Amino acid sequence: GMGTYVGGLVGVNGGSISTSYSAGTVTGDATTGGLVGQNGGGITACYSNCVVKANRRRVGLGGLVGSNHGSITTSYSSGSVAGADDRSGRPA
Repeated sequence: GMGTYVGGLVGVNGGSISTSYSAGTVTGDATTGGLVGQNGGGITACYSNCVVKANRRRVGLGGLVGSNHGSITTSYSSGSVAGADDRSGRPA
């Protein structure tokens, strides 16, 4: 996605997410997570099996959340996370 916050389930969480699941591929230009792009609320008993990729360098990436300012309990991710490559071809 081209938004500021990209997630497999939601871009921005300011509330409560529980017993939720995401799967697939999530690709973003900014803060990107397999479940939530930016979490400012609560995530409980959730799971992500997403491949998370960045189109740009120096973005927040995470298998479960791209950026966390809230709480996460009994949740996990089993997907892969890949940052964008720089000009030399090395991972960013």
